[in-house]
Amino acid sequence: MGARKKLTGHIVSGAAVVLVTKDASERYLYRGAPIPLEAFTDESVEHAISVGLVEEVYDEPTEDQAAAEQAAADAQAAAVEQAATDAAAAEAPTPAAKASPASKSAPGSK
Repeated sequence: MGARKKLTGHIVSGAAVVLVTKDASERYLYRGAPIPLEAFTDESVEHAISVGLVEEVYDEPTEDQAAAEQAAADAQAAAVEQAATDAAAAEAPTPAAKASPASKSAPGSK
């Protein structure tokens, strides 16, 4: 099972980029600067990504995340296995059902 990565932001990967703000002005950002998406137009950021001036940043899964995902998968598998065991036990006849009173003859009757 591969750990999933989550998009956490954008950074300037070129030497500099000029992005259009939502109020129609321009802002210069330099290499390594984080980009607050709420401040810039989507078109401006998408263009900068397409020409390689801006990169999407993803979180790196940690060993703790991988262990937590594995534990969740193990718990799910155990729950499915337990449900199957419980269902099989519910369908199996009990010893009391095997010796039902209907199969015994009444006392004094032949």
